[in-house]
Amino acid sequence: MPTSSAAASTSLQEYGAPILRRQSFVAFTHGAAALLVPRGGGLFDTTREREIGENVNSPSMRRSSNAKKSSHDEQHRWSTQVFTAIMASSIYVIYPVSMLMLFRISETISALRLFEHHHRCHQLGDKVNCAQLFAVHGSQFGAWLALAFCYRKRNELPCSFTTLLAALIAVSLGIYKGLVDGYLLFDPSSLDGNRTNLTGKIAVITGANRGIGLETSRTLASMGAHVIMTCRSLSKCQPLVDDINSDNKIAGSAAAAVLDLRSLVSAAMLASELREAYANIDYIFCNAGTTPQFELTEDGFEDAFGGMHLAHMLLVLGILPSLTNGSSDDNPSRVIMVSSEMAINTAIGVFSPHDPHLTELFSKSNLRGEITRGTGKLPESLPAYGRAKLSNILFALELNRRQMAANDEEEVGSNMRPLIAHAVHTGAVNTASSRRSIVHMFAEHRSFHPGLGWLVGNVYFPLLWRPVQGGARVLLCAALSQSREILRGGQYLDALCHPFLPVQEDNNKVLEAIQSGDAQEDTVHIQRWNATIYLDAIQALQLADARWSKIVFEMSLELLRENAATRSIVDEYELL
Repeated sequence: MPTSSAAASTSLQEYGAPILRRQSFVAFTHGAAALLVPRGGGLFDTTREREIGENVNSPSMRRSSNAKKSSHDEQHRWSTQVFTAIMASSIYVIYPVSMLMLFRISETISALRLFEHHHRCHQLGDKVNCAQLFAVHGSQFGAWLALAFCYRKRNELPCSFTTLLAALIAVSLGIYKGLVDGYLLFDPSSLDGNRTNLTGKIAVITGANRGIGLETSRTLASMGAHVIMTCRSLSKCQPLVDDINSDNKIAGSAAAAVLDLRSLVSAAMLASELREAYANIDYIFCNAGTTPQFELTEDGFEDAFGGMHLAHMLLVLGILPSLTNGSSDDNPSRVIMVSSEMAINTAIGVFSPHDPHLTELFSKSNLRGEITRGTGKLPESLPAYGRAKLSNILFALELNRRQMAANDEEEVGSNMRPLIAHAVHTGAVNTASSRRSIVHMFAEHRSFHPGLGWLVGNVYFPLLWRPVQGGARVLLCAALSQSREILRGGQYLDALCHPFLPVQEDNNKVLEAIQSGDAQEDTVHIQRWNATIYLDAIQALQLADARWSKIVFEMSLELLRENAATRSIVDEYELL
């Protein structure tokens, strides 16, 4: 039993701390208002200076002093209310909206092609891209100048500056949502009828019981495909499968299968079942994943790396013969790894500024949670999540590269191969798992900012983030698009389905230079900030690809070979 003093300390921490924080916030608000408001007392109070030398004992001066004091008290109360309103709007509007839109920066950059302009301007010396980059930054600077001018002329505006600013933000968000979540997104209906008729096609989708996976499953089934929807248990998938199969408007069909990413045995069993049941498989969407947990997988690997990377890699390699058989004359089978912008942040060095070459991150001694490990919460789990998502990209690039090498020069020259692989970023999508993770960040401060978590989850989140239909359209773009860049394979497709990496010749230049040794890095004009963070995101991914794709692929094969239940799949793959 704890002592009375220890119990009192625990009680204070549990119940007293929130009250103290709230009282401190109120005291800060009132104190700051008293100090900052002119002519209302405090730091700017000039009343006493004006009264020096006056006859304060006379009745008229006492009445005047009382009137001034009353006026000052009223102004002080009003200014305190205004300051409190400003603080509340900052906490309940500006802060959450800014944080949620921060996750959508990558889509903004995609729409403006900033990564591409920056890379081509600084790496290739392309004057056209330099001019476009200058125009984008110039327009941003012009917008800020216009806003500053409006603020200076705020007394001449037909409405208050705050109202004008709110209207501009609302209109800008509306235009942004219309463009990024609608007009600029891939539209499957834009394809000709032959491309949208998927009768006879087989698709496998992991994590298909909700969110993007479920929406993609329904869309593919509506086009006539047979969709295998995988979940951790049949009880999660079977009702959704029955719903699709009973819908008379859906031309295709669906089936349920079990896949627990925390178990390599589960992935191996599913691969074996799929190969026995389907000689041809046309698409596999490795979509399942969530915020990494602190617990290790059943095989002892860090939760994100072991599940989102190793289990998915094992599944793909296990059904590789069926995927190769699934290609048609003009449409290769496709492996689509669902990645994230956090993978690019990892490649840039945001999560490991002390490890710019990612040596520690991909060390074999750091794959079982020794250093990098999730907690089930954001943002603490982002390094582990980013490593797993970067591994998805590297796996797709290396698999595509090996498939290219496995075909003769004639097939490669025509850009047609039995199998291509891509990694995609679906954008900031309003799914149940992402909402739960983001809301948890805000809800942690519920004792300090009551109601903020509810406001974020029920108002801002669905309003500002992309609906699941938008995320599914990026996956459909990777699966159905017939553009030359996508048919070539080996791409990281951003949130608007734009190829992130430059043309193959430019990428080869970086690969050859870096694989020859770090001493030649100067030949590709590497741009860094503070000697650790890469300024060129495209180049950062190229460097990660050059340094780690082959190593991570081979290392993953070794790890899978250690498990008796998965060794046969690795051995069979190496014989192909």
